[in-house]
Amino acid sequence: MVAVSAAKPAWHDVRGGQTFTSIVRSPAQGGLWFGAGGPDGNETAVHTEAVLAAPAEHYDMWAERFGVDRAEWDWCRFGENIVVNGFDENSLRLGDIVRMGDVVFRVTSPRIPCFKFAWRLGQPDSVLGPMIESGQVGFYLAVETPGRIGAGTAATLESPDPAAMTVGDLSRLLVARDAAPEALREALANPWLGAQARRRAGCSPSASPGSRTRRGSRPAAGADGGRSALRCCARKRAMSPPSRSRRWAMLRSHRRLPGSSSPCASAMPTMRRFAAGRCRTTTTRRTITASP
Repeated sequence: MVAVSAAKPAWHDVRGGQTFTSIVRSPAQGGLWFGAGGPDGNETAVHTEAVLAAPAEHYDMWAERFGVDRAEWDWCRFGENIVVNGFDENSLRLGDIVRMGDVVFRVTSPRIPCFKFAWRLGQPDSVLGPMIESGQVGFYLAVETPGRIGAGTAATLESPDPAAMTVGDLSRLLVARDAAPEALREALANPWLGAQARRRAGCSPSASPGSRTRRGSRPAAGADGGRSALRCCARKRAMSPPSRSRRWAMLRSHRRLPGSSSPCASAMPTMRRFAAGRCRTTTTRRTITASP
């Protein structure tokens, strides 16, 4: 292992707007305790998986690909909790066991990064599609046995099911133009598949037996940064009333209003009514309108 990190979400100026994210972080000095919820002191703004890992070899590869001075990228620049070496997404399989010292991790899913990842690398959003299709953007781990680890901790890999889908293949599958129904069902049948990847795979029309995906009905990953795979999930959520906790999460995800010290500070009374289910949102994502 090369480095570990933990961070909490904070406001950052991303492409001219304030965004709440925990992707900005630095390597931790010494080790960190990894429990069921991930490393101590770590929180995420959006993602729900416990631990994000990235191979150290990717730093040199992407720096060379983008023409970036490698010295500008410290470890954990990608927003990961663990920087590993010796294996990557194309050799890891769903359900593989990674042992680091006394800690036992289980490989659950690939990372499908958003615009904040491209911003963190100093690149336009258009790089996301090719990066996701490469399958080399990181992967998620679940903690099975907690413990303390740090830079220099040895890591070993075990593959209980050599026939399981690789993390890289699943990454490409989730953003494929026409994903094979059999491959999607294979991914969904894996008991170790992470919750986020399971939702994305289950949203594909090809995931249900007998369904058909019209060719060209979904844009290629390179055309929209890999976000097409998530749109049906958003449509499903929009069709049903959100829960109280979901309403608060939606409000907190809105960008900070100009001159405000907190997100939507000038609309706090409306926020409370919305969280209680007495307000509706307009078709504009960040506009909140009170209903009688």
